[in-house]
Amino acid sequence: MEHLAWSQVASVNRSEAMLILEEILLVSADRVACCRGQLELDLGQMIDELERSGFSRKEILVALSEMISEEFSALPDMPRFH
Repeated sequence: MEHLAWSQVASVNRSEAMLILEEILLVSADRVACCRGQLELDLGQMIDELERSGFSRKEILVALSEMISEEFSALPDMPRFH
């Protein structure tokens, strides 16, 4: 898929822009499920270890949420809205 700059997207009509956005955000449900299965194992162990280190579950989840948000922002094919 060719990557389009958002200035190019602005020149297409609204329905075309939505299709482009859907293509950018599309991921395989099967691969996500497989990845999630592995993450659940690792995440549970990581949370347990961090809780043993003295962090609350809420602190851990907020920190993870911030890190995940930063990772999404760093993806080159994610849309940027201003």
